[in-house]
Amino acid sequence: MVEFGLKLEDNKVDKWSTKYIDYEKLKAILKRAKSGFEYRDELIARMPASVIAEVNQERKVRALESSNSLMSGRISLLSNSGRSANQQKGGGGGG
Repeated sequence: MVEFGLKLEDNKVDKWSTKYIDYEKLKAILKRAKSGFEYRDELIARMPASVIAEVNQERKVRALESSNSLMSGRISLLSNSGRSANQQKGGGGGG
């Protein structure tokens, strides 16, 4: 990877120099992220299976709730657009 950083620096185009990513800063961010994930994985490995199962179940419930909320919103939009279409056609449900 040292080679990539050097090639990047050597091949910079001056007029684009402000658009380049700070490669050293990116490497530092990725290194911190990796160590964070490793720490998380270590903690998870030490958790009792029952806790992991409970967390996974909670994630499923939240995903379903989110999905239901999205579906409800879409149904509402479709319902409202159907009413608008009926009103434009002159069908207001009058008798």
